[in-house]
Amino acid sequence: MERIYNSGDWSSNMINVSETTELEYWCDFFNVTPEQLKTAIKAIHDCAADKVNEYLVTKPSTHN
Repeated sequence: MERIYNSGDWSSNMINVSETTELEYWCDFFNVTPEQLKTAIKAIHDCAADKVNEYLVTKPSTHN
């Protein structure tokens, strides 16, 4: 998971919600709960961080 913390291009990162540390990192990063993050990934059928970000930005009611 080191690539996530050091990557300047986080858009190429894939979110693995099965890894507790990674799930916690991305929840903090996006300021969402684990349930909200998982819901976003299910809604877009994609676990790419940039796609999840796009979804969360356009769907503010899902993570307030």
